Amino acid sequence: MRKVLIVMLCAFMFIAMLAGCGSTAPVVNENALYKAGTYDVEVDGHNDKIKLQVVVDDSTIKEIKIVGHKESAGISDAAFEKIPKAIIDGQTLAVDTVSGATVSSKAIIAGVTEALTQAGADVEALKNKTAATTEDKSTREVISKEVDVVVVGGGGAGLSAAATVIENNGSVIVLEKMPALGGNTVRAGGAFNAHDPELQKAQGIEDSFEQFYEDTFKSGDEKADPALVKILTQKAGEARNWIIEQGGQFKDEIYMVTGSLKERARDPLENSQMTYINPLKKKIEDSKNEILLNTKATELIIENDKVVGVKAEDTETGQQYIVKGKNGVILASGGYSANEEMVAEFNNAPKLISSNHSGATGDGIVMAKKIGAELVGMEYIQIHPRGNPKSGLIASYGGNATNSIYVNKDGDRFIDEQGRRDVVANSILEQPDKMMYTIYDSESAPKSAEENVTKGNIIKADTIEDLAKAIGCDPAKLKTSVDRYNTLVDGGKDLDFNKAKLEKKITKAPFYAVNLVPTIHHTMGGIKIDTQAKVINTAGKPIEGLYAAGEVTGGIHGTNRVGGNAMADTVVFGRIAGQSAMGK
Repeated sequence: MRKVLIVMLCAFMFIAMLAGCGSTAPVVNENALYKAGTYDVEVDGHNDKIKLQVVVDDSTIKEIKIVGHKESAGISDAAFEKIPKAIIDGQTLAVDTVSGATVSSKAIIAGVTEALTQAGADVEALKNKTAATTEDKSTREVISKEVDVVVVGGGGAGLSAAATVIENNGSVIVLEKMPALGGNTVRAGGAFNAHDPELQKAQGIEDSFEQFYEDTFKSGDEKADPALVKILTQKAGEARNWIIEQGGQFKDEIYMVTGSLKERARDPLENSQMTYINPLKKKIEDSKNEILLNTKATELIIENDKVVGVKAEDTETGQQYIVKGKNGVILASGGYSANEEMVAEFNNAPKLISSNHSGATGDGIVMAKKIGAELVGMEYIQIHPRGNPKSGLIASYGGNATNSIYVNKDGDRFIDEQGRRDVVANSILEQPDKMMYTIYDSESAPKSAEENVTKGNIIKADTIEDLAKAIGCDPAKLKTSVDRYNTLVDGGKDLDFNKAKLEKKITKAPFYAVNLVPTIHHTMGGIKIDTQAKVINTAGKPIEGLYAAGEVTGGIHGTNRVGGNAMADTVVFGRIAGQSAMGK
């Protein structure tokens, strides 16, 4: 029996060996482009790490997900939507970055590149591969559209104008050349100046419409149009309440924003995207009116001496449009801070980075000038003193100017921190290396301070002496500057630089230093308008059918824009333009 069992066992083993010899091994695709799988990567974005997940099979990039990020809402959104789609559609890494979101775009491309490298891809081949296209753009027909009012520009002024047209029972189409709405509005802190008798009084702030007017007019060296300044200052509160009615939310605290002269500003509850752009966008879309992104207006159409529409082009596909407005066209396409040639043409300002989005190239000003519009104040360009040295964006983490001091690289205080933006900025340009540090303590630190310490935007130390060493200045000099300032706060008067308001000393550890540089921030000059936002020609007459609002216009701020007045300007005159176009 034992022999029989051994024989049977041997037989089974022999059969198993034969079966093994006859089996088919897994087929390996020698032509596979990738090792199939899911790859998770992290890359540096504009604000912080961007987390991506890339899924591939052996021949195709199947999916690209943005798993997590802290990029700025409204600025990076288009990059998150377009870059992954372009890579997947073309199965290539040779894709263009999204204008206005270049850093985020490059980060996404870098992340996908890293993931594909892990998947064994020929990255160099993918970088050189061009997405195939068979479309003949030359044979494409021009698309024609007609509405009551055409709005050129999808920032705060343009969307305010469009929403107002809708409120007056008009149809509207918004043309925005960038891949996302918002323009400079979403890059701004969003502080909105207005005389608010009830709220200001409750916070112990004395103010008046007359004082608001005087501060604004004098701050612009009395070069602005007094009639426009009067409208701005009288209607700002009404405009802010209108934004609230649309769904925008503000913080209750009223404060003095950098470069202003009085506590009149209220900040968005979350950010400018949520307060200004999203509610107005929703209103336009809910009413079934159209917004065309990546669509650049190229020429104003005139018939019988009246502006009746625009020619436009899709910046991605080349599709041509003719968009007619029965009631006319509103230009709200922004200023020209991002147009180096235009800045140099009108102003001898030093060559600096700009805090503006890349679409602020003065297109509307150029189009209006071609049909005879008068330009005013084009030489007036504002340089903001508090820019991020890398991006040019205004550093909200720089602390409140009221409770901080500005020192140069030697550690010496050199200016009234609450002074006019142009005065402070010009003073910085006179300092060694044309830069400064703002110094504040833990009691005055913004909520985002620790987060920005981690990002490398802020330097932190437990003592003033250690802070000085960290930023490379003389510890004794910085301590002398801080001690002197604290003494002035105790005395209630700035004997050194005549700072108007002294509140808190810099005494409570930890201490913070933020490196800031001047950036080109706002162009006060532009198209001349009257009090109804009608564009005025070189003969001093309104151009029929043409209106303008926002930074594309000139004459409202004079030589210098008061901090916090830009948002008031965009909404006040955006609404007036919409009303005028509808005959109200």
